[in-house]
Amino acid sequence: MVFDQLCEAGLPHTVVEIARENFRRTGEVLAPFVALLCPERLREPSVATVDDEFPPEVMVREFPGWAYDVYSREGRRALEAFLAGRSETARWVRAHIPGPQRVRFVGDLVFRVEGHVCRSRLRWSVGDELRRVVDRECNGLRFAHASEVLDLTRSDLPLLNEVRAEVC
Repeated sequence: MVFDQLCEAGLPHTVVEIARENFRRTGEVLAPFVALLCPERLREPSVATVDDEFPPEVMVREFPGWAYDVYSREGRRALEAFLAGRSETARWVRAHIPGPQRVRFVGDLVFRVEGHVCRSRLRWSVGDELRRVVDRECNGLRFAHASEVLDLTRSDLPLLNEVRAEVC
């Protein structure tokens, strides 16, 4: 019904149908928001696409390092070992996050740093602001901004990859 209303409101039919199919397959509420953003995007005619800066990809055994994440046993062990180490990220997490939540928390940070990059990112004012809000204010942190720990995690990725290689 929501998607029918979006069509009736005059949003581009093709965009609404893509969003409808996305919602049908994933159940994520992001789908109707994408359709709602379409008119905003059309108001800004000159936009560019740029590639995000990708972190270096390191192979651990026969798999890329990013495959050892919070959703695999080896990845969880690597994150636990990383958190026990002397990296700036580990120190920050130990100082701010309760013990039982640390592995999941750093797993989410690593996913943001390694997995939220893309080629040909559309750069436009509303999109850039939404990305900033997600990166800095919507990580479930009780801190005003998550930029500090995201930057620490980004710079500590080589250390994490060393730990991944040792653990795995």
